[in-house]
Amino acid sequence: MKEYNCSVRVHSRHHLELKSEYPLLQDAKKTDYKMDCYFFFPSQLGVTSKRIGVKNFISNIRIYTRFSTPALSLKMLIDRENDLSPLSRIRNFMDIPEIEQPRKKDILLYELQVLTNMYRSEVDNTIELMGQEIQKQLMESMCCKRINLFLKEVKAFLEEFRKLHALFISPRITDVQRTALAWADESISIITERAMNRLFSYTQNITSPEKLLKAYEKITREETEYRKSMNYQYLYMEEDSRSGERLAYRENVLKKWSQSAMYMNNEDSRAPHRIGHIIAGIAAGLAMIFAVLVTIFAGKVFSPNSMPWILLIVFSYIFKDRIKEVSRERMKRLLPRFTSDQLSLLFDPTMDKRVGVSRGYAGFGKAGQVPDKIRKMRFRTPNPFRPIFPEQDVIHYQRTIDLDSRKLRGNHSRINSVTEIIRIHIVDWLREMDDPKDIFYRLENMKKLKIKGNRVYKVHMIMSLKNDNLRETEELYHYCVVINKTGILRIENLDEIL
Repeated sequence: MKEYNCSVRVHSRHHLELKSEYPLLQDAKKTDYKMDCYFFFPSQLGVTSKRIGVKNFISNIRIYTRFSTPALSLKMLIDRENDLSPLSRIRNFMDIPEIEQPRKKDILLYELQVLTNMYRSEVDNTIELMGQEIQKQLMESMCCKRINLFLKEVKAFLEEFRKLHALFISPRITDVQRTALAWADESISIITERAMNRLFSYTQNITSPEKLLKAYEKITREETEYRKSMNYQYLYMEEDSRSGERLAYRENVLKKWSQSAMYMNNEDSRAPHRIGHIIAGIAAGLAMIFAVLVTIFAGKVFSPNSMPWILLIVFSYIFKDRIKEVSRERMKRLLPRFTSDQLSLLFDPTMDKRVGVSRGYAGFGKAGQVPDKIRKMRFRTPNPFRPIFPEQDVIHYQRTIDLDSRKLRGNHSRINSVTEIIRIHIVDWLREMDDPKDIFYRLENMKKLKIKGNRVYKVHMIMSLKNDNLRETEELYHYCVVINKTGILRIENLDEIL
């Protein structure tokens, strides 16, 4: 059983997204994780330190850290006795004495946002699982029963959730809290409608789906009428040419609103830059001491302005520059925690407390310089001619994340893991690529037939995830990013293929 969840996907044609989920250790005060990601590039792309550089590579990366959405079934969400359910906590809020409610008003907004996220996650995961069962051609009767049960649970959840509107008529509820309920309600309606559309596509693979298809259409129609009756903005207007644009925009706004409760505040630290300047100053000082000592020595041994004196002074300045660079690199390696290329302080948005720190490092090299286990995984497919090909260029990107798991669990009893999302802008990888279109020919029946080709390049990614205190939990993932000059075409999970 895997300790971590890791995935790589196309965020856009020019953006690669890496998502890693790190469990919070239950009995530990601190939780420390390390991720190493190795990108292997064909040598003709020129992805090297000289052309791109660490600073430019780091500037093309965006990091988002959030709490993983807690997993609760729809039945558990509507269970009035379940203390972990946001629905139960919202009802309990209404029982708080009036004098206490203003002080805890933000809790109500937070629980509505979390409820929306939990509903979205549970519905998406359930539908994905049922889609896989249908595609595997498992027993159709079992699939239909499971879908019918799911539809009943969805209806029960919607009915129970929408009873909150009656509670929110209370004069103790503010306009902001009522708006939050409306936004959560509109979000949940949209999630439900999209879920029915996905189920519709999956169920068409079943032999006799007519009854289920009508059920999906009925729920979709009811949700549309419900949003119309509540004057919500997510409504399709056939006569409006921009209606689709408005729907996409509204859905995105609501999704960002609900998920904002799950994201930690990342505050970039200036410490690495300050310490980098200090190290550079110390290195320059050491180099200057060397140059001064050589100058004094030359003045005592050789006549001023003589040829040996001039040569010694020149060589001392040449070595001075090398000493400065080597000293700076050595000191950076001795102080990795303070000289990272990225350093972010993580704050819990609900409590405004620091709960962790994350660091990022980047380096350029060659395939022969990576650790043996990484190299074996990358080149596990035999190729007797590999030694005669140019060695592949490698970017090694490392991240560490240190979390105060005790503080996080104390603030959020439902949270059991943290998700880190890394988005990499890859436009620098594409500059040396050939045009994507190519033409091939074949002969058939005395005719020359044209074949349209697509010139692609393959960038292999190998990710290592491990707990710094439990090295035996390390897990490796192998992906292949297929790209051409226009951007990312697809991502292949080589662990699944092999």
